[in-house]
This record gives sequence, C-alpha cells and structure tokens, in this order.
Amino acid sequence: MRANPFHGDKLLLHIERVRELAAGRLVAPQTIEVDLTDGACNQGCVYCCFSSGEGKVMDWIDPGRLLSALTEAYEMGTRAVELVGGGEPTAHPRVAEIVQGIRSIGAGDMEAGIITNGVLAERLLPVAKEMAFIRVSLDTADPETYRVLHKAPPRHFEKVMKNLRALREAIPVEEDARRLGIGYLVVPPYNHRTAQVMDGAALARELDLDYIAYRPCELDTPPPQEHWEEAQRAIEQARWWLGASGHRTAVFGGTGNRWETLKPGAHPTGPCDAKPVVAVIQANGDVAHCILYRNQRDLRIGNIYETSFRELWFSEEHERTWKAREVSGCPNPCKLYGYNEIVRRERLGLNPPAPDRAEVAHHNYV
Repeated sequence: MRANPFHGDKLLLHIERVRELAAGRLVAPQTIEVDLTDGACNQGCVYCCFSSGEGKVMDWIDPGRLLSALTEAYEMGTRAVELVGGGEPTAHPRVAEIVQGIRSIGAGDMEAGIITNGVLAERLLPVAKEMAFIRVSLDTADPETYRVLHKAPPRHFEKVMKNLRALREAIPVEEDARRLGIGYLVVPPYNHRTAQVMDGAALARELDLDYIAYRPCELDTPPPQEHWEEAQRAIEQARWWLGASGHRTAVFGGTGNRWETLKPGAHPTGPCDAKPVVAVIQANGDVAHCILYRNQRDLRIGNIYETSFRELWFSEEHERTWKAREVSGCPNPCKLYGYNEIVRRERLGLNPPAPDRAEVAHHNYV
C-alpha cells in the first residue's frame, strides 16, 4: 500500500463536514494554515504567491496569541495545523517552541506539519519526530536551476541537502506515514522537462525520502499547454520508474483536480462551497477569507489580536462572504476546486464511498 497524502477524495473521510457544507451551513475548519512569518523571506522564488522577498518588513506571529487561537479552534473541531508562508516559516526564531505548543493542544491530538524551503530546517530537528510531516520545497535536482528559481545564493542548495539528510536521520521511517518529502512545483519554462522531472524523483530516492509531490504552479500568464502535458507524462514515468525499482519513495501529483483545471476551458465556475474546510491565520494575526487571497488585506475576516477565533469564524460577515464567493475569476489551480466538486456531488447523492483510510496519509489535513 502506498498511502497518498494528496488523495483526491480524502475530504470524504470527514463526511460530516461535507454534509454540513452541502446543506449551506458554516463548519469549523478541518485544517488551519498558519503563516508564522510574512513579508520578508530568506529566498525570493520567482513563483512566490505571497509577495515575500528582499527589502520587505518581516512580521512574526506572537506564539502565545497563536496558540490561544489554535486551542479555540481545537475545541471547535480543528485537528491539523500547517505551518507555511507568508515568509519562510522556519525564519520564526521560536518555530520549534510553536510546534511543541501545537502538539500540546488536546494532549497531542492536534497535529503539526510544515512546508519549508529547508534552508533553516535544522531548527526543526528537536521536534521533527513530533510532526505529521515536513515537506521541503525544492522544485529541482539541479543546483543552478535551484539558484535561478529560488533566487538564492549557491550555498543554499547544499545547505538544504544537508538538512534533508539530517531530518531523515531524525525521523523514523514508518511505512506509508509520508512524514518527510520534497515538493516539486512545476514552473514552466524552468523545470517542466522530462529529464528534470525524472531527476527530481531520482534525488528523492537517493535521499531515501518518503515521497516527492509534483504540482503545477499558479502563473499569471499560462504557459503553452504542451509544457503541462510534458510534465504530466514525465510524472507518470517517474511514478512507474520508482515503482518498478521497488524503492519505497512514492510519486504524487498534488491534491484534487489541480492538473485537470489547467486544460483549456476547464477552469471551474460556481460558488466556493468548500472554502471553510481550510482557515488561514497570518503573521499579523489576520484571519484571511481565502487561502489564495491571503495578501488582499481587504479580504479578511478579522484579527486574532482583537477578537477570538471562534467569534471571527462563526460571524455573520464570514458566512455572508463565504456564500457570495464565486471561483470563476480565482487563480488557477487551487486544491479547493476538487473539494468543491465533492460538496456538489454530496448534494446530488453522487459521492462514492470514502476511501480506505489505509490509502490516505495525513488524514486530518485537507
């Protein structure tokens, strides 16, 4: 069995939320994305959707206020926290302490995972065993392509390699737990070629990682469709190659229908029914309306420094804006598009049975 953290139907494991959303009722978030930092970053990736980079002011979230809000969320039913950008999450000087605080909520029942560029990942070593997953955004196996894509000094690539090896030593190998992996964001024309995609899989195997996850980048100007098609064929080739080799490193293609919505005329339409299953708390305390619009300060529910998380989340203003949100003009791709389809199918009674839990990793993350 190769448990998939990005299983397209994993939301069906939380069918009670799906049914509530299908009935038009606001639910507590299943997962909360937390931007530990915002603004500045130790890299300047060409594809960054968080507007982080050099010359910007860094915000750090206050650990005490964050953990208070997450405790409220746990009492509401949230079970998973994903530490991500804004800026680079491990740039927060108290990141290990924050992970420990999250894991203490519910006596270990609240999970903590992180998406990081890996440059400062040694800060996670004291808590790595306690985390549901650590995913390092690498995007290439080639140091020069990495330097260009991440706008990083040459030393960063080797630093990340060193940290990945140290994390592998710190995190026990558990069959199908998928706790340590690398993310490969396909960004044409930089890294979509077959050889590049295959090299990424080979590096994941060399490092003895649990998985490599390929997903398409959200781009302002869509690349030629053949670039996406070449990348998809290469991902399937990489999956076959690793499977045939017998190595346990798995290849995944990203959550939901991200690749399908990139096809001409396939951008979804209609309401964003599933939006409440994921919340966003930003480094300045803002609770964003949407995972992809977190940089638009006018699109916020409120701020945890001013109002309790429960009050913000179940406010009339939040429910009103959720029900008014249409996805027609939203950035593409988005993992919520696949979840929206699950909610719509539920209204029609067309959902399949929930997947076998053994087929899904990171059950509480959506």
